[in-house]
Amino acid sequence: MHKHILLAAIAAAILAACGGEGGSGPTAADPGPQPQSPPSRPPPATSDPAYHLRTARFTTHQPDVLAQIGAHHAYARGLSGRGVRIGIDDTTVDYTQRAEFGSRVKLRKADGASLAYSRPLGDLPGSDVAACEANSSCQIWQGNSGGDDEALNRWVQQIVRQDDWPTRDDSVFVLDEHYPEDGSAGQLLRWSEVPTPYGHGEHGTIVASVAAGTNLGVAPEATIIPVARNLTDDQREDAAVAQALQGFIESLPPAVRHDLDAEVARGLREDYRKFDIINRSYGVRASYLTVAQTVQEIEWLQAHLPRALRVE
Repeated sequence: MHKHILLAAIAAAILAACGGEGGSGPTAADPGPQPQSPPSRPPPATSDPAYHLRTARFTTHQPDVLAQIGAHHAYARGLSGRGVRIGIDDTTVDYTQRAEFGSRVKLRKADGASLAYSRPLGDLPGSDVAACEANSSCQIWQGNSGGDDEALNRWVQQIVRQDDWPTRDDSVFVLDEHYPEDGSAGQLLRWSEVPTPYGHGEHGTIVASVAAGTNLGVAPEATIIPVARNLTDDQREDAAVAQALQGFIESLPPAVRHDLDAEVARGLREDYRKFDIINRSYGVRASYLTVAQTVQEIEWLQAHLPRALRVE
């Protein structure tokens, strides 16, 4: 009995609120239809680290490797390397591999890119440049940069567009006629070599792909900045020039050497500001003047250019 009375009371209350059958609509006290909150949505699958472990990046391209460094947790948080500048200080990066690098490779000197490496002794009779000229075993490009730091990088891009990359070392050299063959320090800048990304030279491209490749990379949206180094052959030229520079620096008065040290350190800091990360695939410290490959070289830098050695 009480149950029927309670149901009747509820029905009456509902009818009153609706104005009753045939009524005139809501009363003044009726708030009308209430907005409904949207249904809760589950988080996107990409926010789950386990989702990324099932993608081709983890199962095919880099099996186990990316998981070992926890990359799936970074991807789940939406981190992809976007906005991060990675300097690949190595053999050259084949920036023409668009499927892997897209348009994320910076090619300007102002951005820190270096697409060729110097051959400072190119004018000497025993140099590789002289040998290739004598044997007609290479191509030589000539131009006048007018002192424009960007010219060499532009020339390399033009060479690659017209002839593709060199297939071997010591096959394409560039002569900058802005620097005369007069025995001055500027003569060291006359000759450069267009590196090859093939053979031993492929290492830089592989490193760039591992760091930031679209398919393989840890940070697939990061910016790549190539810094070409001659790590495959002919490093004796760089060593000879470095040795000569070291002898010259040692001969300077302490006050002059102190100022030079400060200037070299400033130059290093300016260069480093162009990168957020610099990747080098060798376990030694590099300076503006030399690559320190031995304890003795590090001790020399500590004695003569300590600030340049400590720049991070």
